[in-house]
Amino acid sequence: MRKNFFVILFFLFTQLSFAQNYRTINAGITSHFISLFSFAPGRTYINSISIDSVYIASGYDELFNFMSVDLLSGGSCFPASRSTWIGNKIIQESSGNDYFLNINSDSICIQTQANLNDTWHLFELSGGDYIQAKVISIANENFIGLTDSVKTLSLQAKNSSEIIFQMTLIHSR
Repeated sequence: MRKNFFVILFFLFTQLSFAQNYRTINAGITSHFISLFSFAPGRTYINSISIDSVYIASGYDELFNFMSVDLLSGGSCFPASRSTWIGNKIIQESSGNDYFLNINSDSICIQTQANLNDTWHLFELSGGDYIQAKVISIANENFIGLTDSVKTLSLQAKNSSEIIFQMTLIHSR
């Protein structure tokens, strides 16, 4: 009886000690996003993430998103050499850093295990300039009936001397 009690207690403890991993991408889960682009008023685009292949290495995994359909070019499929909307591939390190490699193979880093007020270089710009990310909030949020822990990031453009500067975002296709 005592042995069964400890087995049940251990099971309950492991269930209660679940920790959020904050991974940006989870292989095996397909996600869809509606995006309204300001350059095409009145048009709605659906972007999807569905990892179709994974390369597992020591200390990191490389994830590859399925090829998407480009509706702006008449509905033709992306050639194999073309990047999807989330980049060429995602690298997930065992440390919790997720890197999105864009069409130029530049990396965008999300530190999924960052704590409140932690900062890091999200993206390196030319001339030593960079985009700094900072965790400004960790809170439970409710979305379509599901409650989960959410980290909110602020982004700030800085030059090599750590001075904040204004950036203009330009979207092109």
